[in-house]
Amino acid sequence: MNTTKLFALSFLLLASCEAKKNASTQTLPGAYVREFTTEVQHAETGEMLGSSTFRDTIYIQAQNNLFQIRHSKWRLNDFDDKGWQNQQHAENRPMPVFQAQLNPDDNSLEAKDVAGQKLIYDATPQPVLYSDNNHQVKYYKVP
Repeated sequence: MNTTKLFALSFLLLASCEAKKNASTQTLPGAYVREFTTEVQHAETGEMLGSSTFRDTIYIQAQNNLFQIRHSKWRLNDFDDKGWQNQQHAENRPMPVFQAQLNPDDNSLEAKDVAGQKLIYDATPQPVLYSDNNHQVKYYKVP
């Protein structure tokens, strides 16, 4: 009887671990957003101009056994009337579009053709992408 319970418990644990791997593969596609605000000073005088809000979005789309990663950045200054400005040609521009493969061992998306591009997926407690190994830069999945 104890052997049967042990076997059943082992099977349930194995099945739940496998389901978690499959779930990350299934739920990975979507949009992940990071928004932050910084203060802006005049480059020559040092006078405080106001603040800039950045909206940084990573889009993940499943394509066969790979994922296509697109990235966009937009900026809104509170001290001008330009509205949201695309940061595609800015100094801190978005990363280029690339294809990535899911590494199930650490839930990371590793670029297939671009050296050094890696995103780390974490589904607990809510889906988050990290763009660095230190888990300092977080992108939250948009429901």
